[in-house]
Amino acid sequence: MLLERVMTHFKEHPLHVGASLHSGGEKSSPLILKTISHENDAFLREKLITVLGKIGANNAQATLFELLEKYPSDAGTIAKSLHRSRFKATEETQEKLEEISLAYIIYGSELLYMQSLLEHNKNYSLLNSSLNIELTEIRNVLICLFGCLYDHEKAFKIKQGLDMKKKESVANAMELIDMIVKKELAIPFNKLYEPTDIEYRSNSLKSF
Repeated sequence: MLLERVMTHFKEHPLHVGASLHSGGEKSSPLILKTISHENDAFLREKLITVLGKIGANNAQATLFELLEKYPSDAGTIAKSLHRSRFKATEETQEKLEEISLAYIIYGSELLYMQSLLEHNKNYSLLNSSLNIELTEIRNVLICLFGCLYDHEKAFKIKQGLDMKKKESVANAMELIDMIVKKELAIPFNKLYEPTDIEYRSNSLKSF
């Protein structure tokens, strides 16, 4: 099979091979799943997961969801690819995506608590900066999950509003979160990312 021969060059030419797999459409999905199952390089695995998101057909989406079960450590990359493929949660898949969303909120709460302990110590400014980057990444993964669970267009508007960082745009984004996202996820998400001081947010999330 031509695609299998092309795949043998993936490590040397990930961009070109990725484009070929994308062109192969749904026919590429089983081969990508097989390759990921034997791939220990996290960077290459991420590239293959991204290709599945670009393919976006039903078979590719099913493969991505299968990978969620097999590779929980890659959940963030998989969530982004599902969102890119315009995946819409069904009754069967909703519980899993909400479970992952809650896990990311809990992880974000833990990082915020770490930040609250470090923010006044200049010796840890680099670590604090790294925590900020990680919290932004968690936020983006959560927005992708909310798009798959509830509404892709509104999820895009939420990301836009939060990225603008203006008081009004952030308030509008959080209001939209309250409107479309399940209460058990919307409340802690907004507490985690509201534009108030770290200590206040950390204290409000102690239950997590």
